[in-house]
Amino acid sequence: MKKTTQLRRLVNGPSILVAPGCHDALGARFIQRAGFSAAYVTGYGVACSLLGRPDVGEITMTEMVTHAARIAAAIDIPLICDADTGYGGILNVQRTVRDFQRAGVAGIHIEDQQEPKRCAAMGQVCVIDLEAAVAKVRAAVEAKEDPDFFVIARTDCRPTLGVDAAIERACAFAEAGADMVYVEMLGTRGEVARVARETGHAPALFDMFDHPKVPVLTAAELEQMGYSVVTFPFTATLACARALDEVYGSIRQTGGAAQLAERKMGLHAFEEAMGLAEIWQGVARLQSSGSKNDD
Repeated sequence: MKKTTQLRRLVNGPSILVAPGCHDALGARFIQRAGFSAAYVTGYGVACSLLGRPDVGEITMTEMVTHAARIAAAIDIPLICDADTGYGGILNVQRTVRDFQRAGVAGIHIEDQQEPKRCAAMGQVCVIDLEAAVAKVRAAVEAKEDPDFFVIARTDCRPTLGVDAAIERACAFAEAGADMVYVEMLGTRGEVARVARETGHAPALFDMFDHPKVPVLTAAELEQMGYSVVTFPFTATLACARALDEVYGSIRQTGGAAQLAERKMGLHAFEEAMGLAEIWQGVARLQSSGSKNDD
């Protein structure tokens, strides 16, 4: 089954789809290993991973598509990816949709920020007008080559224009053909519930971002509210950052790594998680087949 079709069935299933975030193929492998049915690629995390800088709109479409293609190829589950603003105007949005589809990604979200964009959690975000935002959604939907590919329309207007305007935009995006809608930076449980209730034309995604202004909710709570998907985009990246900070600091302080034994995954356990044995088995099978053919 195509990963796009897998994703569509999961979204339309009886339970909320939980898609933890990753910033590279290693993280995606561990998402799959943990038993999740889908993974999510965080734009903020990719900016930090590839550039060593926060998400201030510097990652290009080509960089993001290439990176996402590697991640998608590393796992058997569907991948949802952050596609920022679609990287330009209407024609850029259409190319973005086509390139992400060809990269093996199952769905992307495109937001309504003005350029240069920034992570919505940083504040001082400006959005394009509603008509222009809806035109981008229409363009994205029209560019789909695979009807099961998910175009997720995101609005970042809630902190500046309020929740009423955010709901208006989400509904307009759904009417324009978006497969899913997503309102970023909701500030209260009441707002979260209201968005799910009032944007019923399309499935709703909730971004469980690690920000003090975003209410902390479980997947079960969001499912009761009516959400179809919840992502945990940045949690693993922040956990990795803390681990790196502590590990490198410890090595610097002690001049060794013996004190970190209990903090690390064992090498052989790590190789197992990466599927090393299966890789060597495949090599041996191919070599054996070659020998038989020579005979």
